[in-house]
Amino acid sequence: MAYLVLARKWRPQSFSEVMGQSHVVQALQNAVRQGRVAHAYLFAGARGVGKTSVARILAKALECESGPTETPCNQCPICREITNGSSVDIYEIDGASNRGIDEIRELRENAKYLPAKCRYKIYIIDEVHMLTEPAFNALLKTLEEPPAHVIFIFATTEPHKIPITILSRCQRYDFKRLPASVITGHLKAIIDQEGIKLSAGGLRFIVREAEGSMRDALSLLDRIISYGGDEVGDEEIAAVFGLVDQRLVIEMIVAIFEHNLERSIDLIYQVYTQGQDLKRFYADLVEALRNLVIIKTCRKPGPLINIADDEKEELDRLGQAKSTETIYLYLQLLLQGWEELRRSSQPRLTLEMILMRASLLQDVVPVEKILEKISILASAIKENESPLPVRGQPTAYPPGSDLDSCRYEEKDPEAPFVSGRPEDPEGFLGFVKSKSLPLVSILQQCQRLTVKNDALAIVFADHSLSDLLKDSFYNARLRELCREYYQRDIRIDILSESVAAPGRETAEETGRERTAREEIVKHPLVQEALSILGGHIEEIKIEKGADR
Repeated sequence: MAYLVLARKWRPQSFSEVMGQSHVVQALQNAVRQGRVAHAYLFAGARGVGKTSVARILAKALECESGPTETPCNQCPICREITNGSSVDIYEIDGASNRGIDEIRELRENAKYLPAKCRYKIYIIDEVHMLTEPAFNALLKTLEEPPAHVIFIFATTEPHKIPITILSRCQRYDFKRLPASVITGHLKAIIDQEGIKLSAGGLRFIVREAEGSMRDALSLLDRIISYGGDEVGDEEIAAVFGLVDQRLVIEMIVAIFEHNLERSIDLIYQVYTQGQDLKRFYADLVEALRNLVIIKTCRKPGPLINIADDEKEELDRLGQAKSTETIYLYLQLLLQGWEELRRSSQPRLTLEMILMRASLLQDVVPVEKILEKISILASAIKENESPLPVRGQPTAYPPGSDLDSCRYEEKDPEAPFVSGRPEDPEGFLGFVKSKSLPLVSILQQCQRLTVKNDALAIVFADHSLSDLLKDSFYNARLRELCREYYQRDIRIDILSESVAAPGRETAEETGRERTAREEIVKHPLVQEALSILGGHIEEIKIEKGADR
């Protein structure tokens, strides 16, 4: 006898053998037992979940010589004919190749005649959504009022493509994808019956690749057995399917988390030189990050992820180094890059660019930590209960208090900036000119450029230039040159002053605004807020006509 593939050999032959579809099986068994069998059924669901198998079992339950019965015998001639596909009264039609109106007209004419041997004529139309619109219209009348001896069973993977007029005439049952535990248990039983030794890693691979389809799982098992024989290990599976070494995936996640761009590029080179599929590697990386998010957010992630215990422990350990928000941001970035990689004619270059972006991505600060810092700042403000100074108005703090030193007075010049270079705006501008002409052209238009107390203050006459310098590109370049020139990190304050019309602002008023700004910048609460939140002052606006 010719070899029978596992998907056909282990096809369920009774309702009790159907796995993972108890809601459908129970409804159909009750219908047969109570004599409430409908004239038309629609079985919808993913591929390989048992739609056609259940249709055949229902046909046997209705046609069995000892029936109608919910437990067909599978021994009588009619049951055997249905199992073999040779029954003259059970019509299995492929909707993709018999989709025209002529085929449906022929079906409608034949349906008028009584069955030759069985109780019913049963038409099982697979992939019924492939029928044309005229074909569906030709079927409407027969489907609404069929002869008493005719039963229709439709199966489809895309029920949304079926006209509503057809759907309303059928009893619909939706088949679920099979859980990983159900597929695993069934495969173990088949492997034992077939005398095959399969590694635990190979079994996990089959279940993961099957995506809830038992037929796909059995087809993959058949393919593995054909290559490896009676004993199949992880090496044989990797050779057949070109699997990516999961250790490389874990190392890539570590490199991304550590912002190690050089290591990321090196890992891509290893995957490429080993001849592995870069897109498959990327898909495994996305799945690993998805599993990491599930582990960090779900109390019982077991049913949601299909990985070994050691891989789960490794991902759990990696997850401790990053917040859930940061890992989600990485996952979102990689998902956005998937379309780029899929369409790219140079997948290696595209993958390198995507992982460069991921490696350079900064961590997300959780909202709870930000709120905690704000709470600390609010407590400090409440304890001090001291208002910010108003433009042109001297502050009046209790004499001798720590805040009394913030009053505007003539003071000695502050100590110059201490670092690898002295306070020298002209020297700094010359250095910037040698490095970036566009940047120095902006700086040369500022009103003041001072370096004091670990801060570089740049004041412009209007907002346009200050906004331009605050641009991410110029701002990052300015910080880089400051670090290189002064040999340390310093704070950069970019400020702007409103330019009034001639004759409308006196020198005295300009001096008061400058004084108010300096007092605000030096205020202890402002300095404490900058320290707690780790920020810097972008701009100080003083409203015209404010109380002086």
